[in-house]
Amino acid sequence: MKQKFSVLIVEDHQINIDSYKNALEFAGEKANVNFTVSEALNCDQAFERIASLKESGELDIVILDISLPPSKKYDILNGEGLGSLIKQKFPKCKLMVCTSLNDNFRLNSILKSLNPDAFLIKSDITFLDLVSAINKILKDGSFYSETILNLMRKKLTSDLVLDDLDVKILQEISNGARMKELTDIIPLSKTGIERRKKNLKNVFKVKNDSDRDLIIKAREKGFI
Repeated sequence: MKQKFSVLIVEDHQINIDSYKNALEFAGEKANVNFTVSEALNCDQAFERIASLKESGELDIVILDISLPPSKKYDILNGEGLGSLIKQKFPKCKLMVCTSLNDNFRLNSILKSLNPDAFLIKSDITFLDLVSAINKILKDGSFYSETILNLMRKKLTSDLVLDDLDVKILQEISNGARMKELTDIIPLSKTGIERRKKNLKNVFKVKNDSDRDLIIKAREKGFI
């Protein structure tokens, strides 16, 4: 008898949903399993599917896009927030993140907050990569596409340790924020932020006072 798995696909482009369904069908034939697939095009639909599946007690795999518009009904801002809800409601559910994001800060945030079983950048992968990712998580393994592997290698080989405020300062500077804006965003005084910026320049061995050079070094190390 074939093993059965309940799958929820959360993705706002139907062409991608169809690709995931085809990959599930292909993987299912090879692994001798059946997938029961539900779809959601946005956070609201996903929330309602999750509530429905929670009643039945069945949700084994979620294929999740991150760049979803905020919910109009519920307190969910994007796919990352939705992923946190899924992990809370279904702790044993396998989470497969598929995203077009390529910003290191966001990708690091997703790795930290969701710790997905599979993490794929859409521009990295082929249909067979999708199938491989599904097969891996069916066997309690993990699968990361090339961009994620490179990011993880940079972090592992780096001897630098930054806290969340350091990384947030770097991210905001890279987005063009000036000191006045930083004091509105970062829960530190101007003096505190300047002290951290000076320390970051020492950490990254930036020998001048250039924020641009600091951001270049932070990007090279995979922190933003």
